Amino acid sequence: MLEDDLLDASHDTQAWLVYADELAQAGDPRGELAVVQHQLVHARTDEQLRARERELKARCLPGLDIDALDPALKWYCGHVIAIWLGERSLPGPGRVATLTTLLNAPCSRFVQEIILDNRAPKYGELLARSLPALRSLSLGGPVTSRERTDDVYLRLDAPRLEHLSIGWPAHIGPFLVPKLRTLEAPSLGPKQTLTVIDRLQRERWPLEKLVLSISHDAAAHAIQPSLERLLVGTPLYHLGLLGAVDYLSLLGSALLRQLRVLQIDQIDEALAEWFVASRDELAHLTRIECRHVNPAARESLLQLPVRIVSEYGP
Repeated sequence: MLEDDLLDASHDTQAWLVYADELAQAGDPRGELAVVQHQLVHARTDEQLRARERELKARCLPGLDIDALDPALKWYCGHVIAIWLGERSLPGPGRVATLTTLLNAPCSRFVQEIILDNRAPKYGELLARSLPALRSLSLGGPVTSRERTDDVYLRLDAPRLEHLSIGWPAHIGPFLVPKLRTLEAPSLGPKQTLTVIDRLQRERWPLEKLVLSISHDAAAHAIQPSLERLLVGTPLYHLGLLGAVDYLSLLGSALLRQLRVLQIDQIDEALAEWFVASRDELAHLTRIECRHVNPAARESLLQLPVRIVSEYGP
């Protein structure tokens, strides 16, 4: 079986076991590891199988501490399918070197999910490689003052990527992500936010959810017409606009024309009154998510047939 056939057969156990047999015949430890892990599904407490699994993992990832890495990896049929590197899953230094070894290993060819909690400029270089099986990529977590001077330059070649979350300041390079459905980038600066919107208009990814930061007034006014054009002919139904100073001047029925979910930071009394006055035009909205609702606005919002979800109370 060709490896490329498995890229779209991620849950076909029989296909994986056929591939495992081919690997085993070639002396590749991934083959036996796949068989052992399949057996462990039905014999979770078998200590001999557990010990053999550990030995085979160590052969697949030479030079790494398999026990320390255990919370950071998810395996399936002899391959790493998820990587989570952060303070809780892998405390201490060395995460860049660990990720380098992981992504270079044959057992990570089919990785489907990567979560990187802590930022390092080198991550951009590592993620620029072809990641043919990747479905979800999340970049976020704490940023130290030392790291702030070195933004990550992010390029992606991930033809099956569906979910992307960028929680760091970053420079956006070329993206090959034709199946992208969710993009959350609340930490980008104004210039990079506009770059993302421009890219969305040109690439026409099948985006359904978009969350951006518009914390600067100039950026907000530049973004509004671009977003209105973006909404035409796209399946986008969830739009998050975070950090705006004046939502009342930013929002409009044209911008919200097809949305089912609007995500914003706050609703003050004036914005609540606008929602009520525009409720017929916004009948397609089913939910408004916000961090804070001004107490003076709550009575007006009761007139809306829309669910208001607030982080700090109903």
